[in-house]
Amino acid sequence: MRTFKLLLLVCALFSTKLFAQTIEMGIPNKGSEFPDLISDDGGDFYTTSYIKTALYMSLVDYKLTRFENMTKVAEEKIKRDIPTGGKGEIFGTTCLNGKPIVILSNTEKTTTSIYYQVYDEQCKPVSEPALIAEFEVEEKKRQRGFFSYMISQNKEFILFEYMKKGKKSEEDRLVYKVLNSDFGLVQEGEYETSANVSSSMLTNKGEYLIALAVYQQNEKGKETDKIETYRIKHFKDGKETELNIDTQGKAQFSFNMSVTNDNQLILLGAFSEGSGRGYTYININLDTEKEVKRVYCTPNTGMKIEYIRDYFLDADGGLVVLGEEYSEKTVTTTSQTSSGVSTRTSTTYYYNDACAFKIMNDGEPEWLVKIPKHQYSVNDGGMASSLAGYTSGGKYYLFFNDNLKNYGPDGNFLNPEKVETCFYKNKKCGFIKVDIDLKSGESNRQIMLRPDVQPLFSIPNYFVKSEDKNEMLIYFMNRKTEQFGLMKF
Repeated sequence: MRTFKLLLLVCALFSTKLFAQTIEMGIPNKGSEFPDLISDDGGDFYTTSYIKTALYMSLVDYKLTRFENMTKVAEEKIKRDIPTGGKGEIFGTTCLNGKPIVILSNTEKTTTSIYYQVYDEQCKPVSEPALIAEFEVEEKKRQRGFFSYMISQNKEFILFEYMKKGKKSEEDRLVYKVLNSDFGLVQEGEYETSANVSSSMLTNKGEYLIALAVYQQNEKGKETDKIETYRIKHFKDGKETELNIDTQGKAQFSFNMSVTNDNQLILLGAFSEGSGRGYTYININLDTEKEVKRVYCTPNTGMKIEYIRDYFLDADGGLVVLGEEYSEKTVTTTSQTSSGVSTRTSTTYYYNDACAFKIMNDGEPEWLVKIPKHQYSVNDGGMASSLAGYTSGGKYYLFFNDNLKNYGPDGNFLNPEKVETCFYKNKKCGFIKVDIDLKSGESNRQIMLRPDVQPLFSIPNYFVKSEDKNEMLIYFMNRKTEQFGLMKF
């Protein structure tokens, strides 16, 4: 196991204050293999990244690194030893109430075992891996089901769940367990259903929610994309209740589900409205299990199909929604070479226009802001595309990469009839900020960092937002270098 000693850094950190945001930048380092960022308290954080790749995930080694004041202070190889002998596979890492946790899994014959192991600030384990649960799997086809975990917004509870898909006439079986920050059991159970489990949620009180959707069938008996019934199962204090969501004749084809800090369940549904898309906003008080608000909104976004990237309640009780137009295209080419036939597959990822709007009442949105852009990349999953942001002081701030040709000498957006494309290998792209007034919908779009100040590309999908601490971890990289930053707001 490699041990990395703390180095005294001669280079000081620097802060960049731009507009209303302050970015504290760390020192550029040699790039790691797409690290996971895990937020801790007071701007400190951990990262996990590959030490080496391997053909099988069970052989992949990772390292855990801790940063304090944007400086690396500890780094260790993550241990994969499990109590039964052998090595476990690193399923994920997270932080629960200031404690870094590594999730390990191991499958032996017909049993999959899931463990968690707590680490300290020196990136060393403080105890042996503890067994969370064991699940029976099929030996022949190795159908292991789906395992996942989730942290509550206040980081005081952690949910582990396992979904085993049933065969033919069998029902799906969902096994769940909720632990508190001291890893004490809050609740656990099993649930069988023939409906589709579309999503699940963990509240700040340790309550567990699952959404069950039954889809309409066509004349051939096959499921369509239209929801027929939608129910929420609510597990609290060892009791189970059910909330039936009346679709009121709207042919919903999806629902997004989230829970606020004060235990309001927010549902955002989408339905077809003429040639466009409409949205259903439903607010349910989980303490009383009563519907508080329902609104149908039909925004004219001008996008072909928008994917929901973010939504939240503002101070006025309106629901602010961020959508983005996304598509991908895969092309396979075959050519004859001296050694035989060669086949090459290439996938291009397109992240185009985004749009933010506020739902208050039935009909049109309170306001709508279009964010024209054109981002694309090839064979990288679109890592430097899309956008991310936060709310502060009555405004919604969004950040992304864009071509500098779309901006004037003063840094303001020119709003051209056709926006120039941003490709992450293009050195003429910069880090952009859009701010939207949540009351009026007035917006401003400017360059925040130019390539001469920050030559690396931002990776919005890696940003980690902490609304309770008014900060967001940001990540910049290229093929050889990475740099972390902390944005205060």
